[in-house]
Amino acid sequence: IPTVRLYPDESGVTGRRVILNCLVSDLFPPAAEVSFWKNGQPLEPVDQTALFTFDSSWRYTVLYHAQIEPTVGDRYSCLVELENKQQMQEYWGIVPINTGVRGVRDTLTLGYGGYGTH
Repeated sequence: IPTVRLYPDESGVTGRRVILNCLVSDLFPPAAEVSFWKNGQPLEPVDQTALFTFDSSWRYTVLYHAQIEPTVGDRYSCLVELENKQQMQEYWGIVPINTGVRGVRDTLTLGYGGYGTH
């Protein structure tokens, strides 16, 4: 069963462009549709690139990249649709947290999974 991991090249960055990585591992056959989403809407594919590798058991690893400019509250996802139409999705975002100090807020970078058949 393939696994999906979604992560930025830099953590906790807001207000400037970063690379969001979607790593799909243990993929065979290597036929899969991968797309990036922001707040439930597809990202423009023009910013996406991919890198394929495989190991001695012919299991493929695919690394997709998308340029994003994250802001607090945005929810990004990587949707992977396999050849058999099974879908897996991984989520990532930056959420505000309350520090407990009056007038002070901070942010927390979260990666939260949503694997499964959709």
